[in-house]
Amino acid sequence: MKEWYADSLSHLGNCFQNFGDFKNAECYMNQSLDLSVKIYGSCINTNVAATLTSLGLVASAEGKFDEAQQHFKESLDIYIKIFGTHEHVNVATTLCGLGNLARANGKFDGAQQYYKKSLAIYIKIFGTHEHVDVAATLNNLGQLAQAQEEFGEAHQYYTETLDIKLKMFGTSEHVDVATTLNNLRQLAQVQGKFDEAQQYYKESLDIKFKIFGTLEHVDIARTLGNLGSLARVQGKFDEAQQY
Repeated sequence: MKEWYADSLSHLGNCFQNFGDFKNAECYMNQSLDLSVKIYGSCINTNVAATLTSLGLVASAEGKFDEAQQHFKESLDIYIKIFGTHEHVNVATTLCGLGNLARANGKFDGAQQYYKKSLAIYIKIFGTHEHVDVAATLNNLGQLAQAQEEFGEAHQYYTETLDIKLKMFGTSEHVDVATTLNNLRQLAQVQGKFDEAQQYYKESLDIKFKIFGTLEHVDIARTLGNLGSLARVQGKFDEAQQY
């Protein structure tokens, strides 16, 4: 019964976090954390580690990067002690969280190290690159490289991500494929490669139309608007007006 109550407190905290109410989120998560430690008589428990990770996400959302890092590192230490190895999904996921935190804090070298450690663990665990977590981590590395203006490297990571998604889904007609095409579009656009950016936009638009079966969808309207903006930047005003 007590375990159920601790879980409920944690879930409530997550709900408040999703609504952006970080004060209540932190309150319920801390209650869950305290109760879990009392129940299990130790911090070395997966529920405790998971709650610490959640607290880290809340602190990060509030811009409390040092506090967030502390929570993530405590969670990481617990997982390693429980599993006796770094080669576990929870360890890789926590490392990825530390990478996201470092990137948000402008610590790009640290972020890259965390992402690469996470990536290596995922590949070793799953025995393949064709997994959603591998694709997500490669995408993170791509965004990191783009933030550092390492455009060639970013393109390579995004392309790898796209290839994995195409193999996983067996089709280009998937929202995640369209999302990666949009990342490639952003990368092309910041480099002034407008024709290439337009091509990615059109590929993404075609996929979304096939998925939704209609032009009357907010994502399609947004993509058309972006195509218009891109045409306007190039001085193609008649084309922009059509979009």
